[in-house]
Amino acid sequence: MVDTPLITRDSVARAREALMAQGHKASQRAVIKHLGGGSFSQVGPLLRELEAEAGEAPGSALTEPLTAAVTEAIEALWRALGLEADRVVNDARQQFERDLKAEQAARTQADAATARTQEHLQAVQTTVVGLEKALASEQAAREQTAAALEQERLAHTRTDTQREAAQAQADERQQLRDEALAERDALRVELDSVRSQTDALTRELRREISEQRSVHEKRAEELQEAVAAARTSLVEQRSQLDALQRENANLTTLNDNLSVRVDNTQSALASGEGQLLALSAQRTAEQREWEALQSMMTARLADKDAMIASLQQQMAEPPCDPAEPVGGDGSRV
Repeated sequence: MVDTPLITRDSVARAREALMAQGHKASQRAVIKHLGGGSFSQVGPLLRELEAEAGEAPGSALTEPLTAAVTEAIEALWRALGLEADRVVNDARQQFERDLKAEQAARTQADAATARTQEHLQAVQTTVVGLEKALASEQAAREQTAAALEQERLAHTRTDTQREAAQAQADERQQLRDEALAERDALRVELDSVRSQTDALTRELRREISEQRSVHEKRAEELQEAVAAARTSLVEQRSQLDALQRENANLTTLNDNLSVRVDNTQSALASGEGQLLALSAQRTAEQREWEALQSMMTARLADKDAMIASLQQQMAEPPCDPAEPVGGDGSRV
């Protein structure tokens, strides 16, 4: 890190003499550059004292601090605008990431619920298939029993006790078959109920996901519009800053021209006493012109100060939230 040089009356005097010896104008900007550091507030008073002691015109000592102040204010305002734009973009990016994570979590929960429902449906279907197989086996056994009874009846070889036992077995098997059918019907009803609940849950999850996606897309559009508005405002303010800088450069050029004319006038005064009256009249006219230009420069600097104050006030106001409700008169609620 480069150390800032110590600004003293002697160092400013030496820098001034070195510049004049090289044939350069000892302006505040040139002295600061020669010293390798310093500010207008430090160098300006010392340089004016030295010029006053030497009987010289103050040159650009009046307008250079104003020019420097305007330049510093413009740079500070531009940095503030850049920081505000970065903050708006970062807020929009963070909100987008939070909404995206919320939507992904909701989608994961919906997928898990759907998977659990599918597993339950598969288990119920497996149970129903097993019951249907058992019913088929029971039906085959019943048919075999009926065939055996028919054979016994035709042959008349079996006793009544055997016939009654076979009939009881057939009745028991019929009862088991009826119970199995009833259980199958109950399972089918339960399966239909589970399917209905699954369909309703799936529709509800899809509806919630669709609503969340709509809200997310709407929020993303609002954030994009806010970022675009901020960028547009930055471009407009950048244009205003460029205009102020151009006007500042013009004022600096005018000041340099006036300084050259003052130097030329002083050189003409030293050429001889014979031209004193003419030069005095010319100096009076130039002094009036200088005062008029100085008044114009003062007015322009006041206008620039007012414009800078207005821009700083706009930057001090918090950025409007697109989601914040707006009152009937256009003000934020």
